[in-house]
Amino acid sequence: MFLSIVSDNGTATYYTYDAYGRVENIREEAPEGYWLEKTFGYTEDGMHSTISYSSQYGKLCTEQQVYRNGTLTGVYLDDGTCVYSYSEENRHGQLTRIATGEYDRRYEFDEWGFPTQRRILYGDGKVLMDQRYEFDAATGNLKSRKDALRNRTELFEYDALQKLILYAVTGNTPDKEACIHSGLQVEYTAVW
Repeated sequence: MFLSIVSDNGTATYYTYDAYGRVENIREEAPEGYWLEKTFGYTEDGMHSTISYSSQYGKLCTEQQVYRNGTLTGVYLDDGTCVYSYSEENRHGQLTRIATGEYDRRYEFDEWGFPTQRRILYGDGKVLMDQRYEFDAATGNLKSRKDALRNRTELFEYDALQKLILYAVTGNTPDKEACIHSGLQVEYTAVW
């Protein structure tokens, strides 16, 4: 267990522990009197229940951790602001919906558990990100990845040893002066 880490550049980190050896307090110090302190609280089961933040300006906030069946399902600030909320999962236990601040993150999977779509939406429902995926269920290799907002698809091909041999970009690609061009192909040759 570390008690302190002190550098010659004026920074330092100090740790204190409770009777069970769990981190109770971490204080990070910087030059000119700046510091950040995190104080940890625990449940009866030993899981984090709170993390309180303070600095040279006083108390900043406290995070409250919420668990369901031993799984972290939510993190909320003391004013009720949602930092993270685990709201839905599929029958395989994969997360299908998570709230992080004002964003709603949604995930879809195929019957083999491979991701098929990842979306991030603003609180008003506007789509910020929409990625689509296609995997080969037999090999687990990624066959394609599509940015549905920009209509851009990346294709991947593999050799008999499951090594990537081709990467190609199609769709709405950057202009000629950009680093990546439509139809870009990358070929790998292995020497044994």
